[in-house]
Formats: sequence, structure tokens, C-alpha cells
Amino acid sequence: MTRKTIDLPPIRLLCKILDVKGKIFLFLWERRDKHDRVEMTWKELSEYYNKNKFKTALRYLGDADLIFWWVYEDRFAVEFINLDEVE
Repeated sequence: MTRKTIDLPPIRLLCKILDVKGKIFLFLWERRDKHDRVEMTWKELSEYYNKNKFKTALRYLGDADLIFWWVYEDRFAVEFINLDEVE
């Protein structure tokens, strides 16, 4: 399958039109490592988002088959699903 690249608006403009779930997806995407994973403590996250709102967005993104996610007492971890598997 050949992927067509598109020219997207700047991220700051996209963030103005995205809902909270979209913004959180981009937040995670910008922080992913070379293995497409993100791990943060809840304290680190609290500088950006409310924990409950963030967990709700994680559930939504997981249900949409975009991420796998794990929640621990002091931190959370996210792994992006392989883009080749997304239809």
C-alpha cells in the first residue's frame, strides 16, 4: 500500500481545531521514543493535563485502536499501534 503524503497546517493551528482527544494524541505523538512509546509520571503530566480527563482520552484512543496503554499508581505508559496495521 502506498501512502500519500499531504501538507498539513502547522501544529499550532491544528491544536486550535482539535478536540481534547486529538490534542492528547498529538501531545503523546510529540513525546514518543524511537519505539513509538511514551512513559510519564502523573506528576509530569499534571503540568499539561488533568489526570481524569487524560485517562478518558486514553480510553477513547485505545478503543479507536490507535494506542495500547497502561496505567500505574505513579505513571502511565502508551505504545502507538503500528501504523501499517491501521486501516
